[in-house]
Amino acid sequence: WLPTFDLPEKFSSFLQNIEVGETVLFGTLSESSLALKKIKCKNENKLTVLIGPEGGWSDDEEKKSIQCGLFPFSLGTHALRVENAAVVGLAVARERFIL
Repeated sequence: WLPTFDLPEKFSSFLQNIEVGETVLFGTLSESSLALKKIKCKNENKLTVLIGPEGGWSDDEEKKSIQCGLFPFSLGTHALRVENAAVVGLAVARERFIL
């Protein structure tokens, strides 16, 4: 299993290009987020993990994410630096969905 990293892009354009059946997770400190162990994956062949900008997602971005069927997930109660959140998010997702 080898993850690929995409270049940063506008959030609105990302939402428009989600493939049908693709499972997209977005890391958030929101109270609506779930532990990854509680998320049911639609498609384990294609899993996307989004890590937001420093300071987190805006309220509007979080609402749009949920409306588009993305899954809010939590890496705990403490904020992580974006570069650490990406690595931790991948490690936890791999453990949950791939192994």
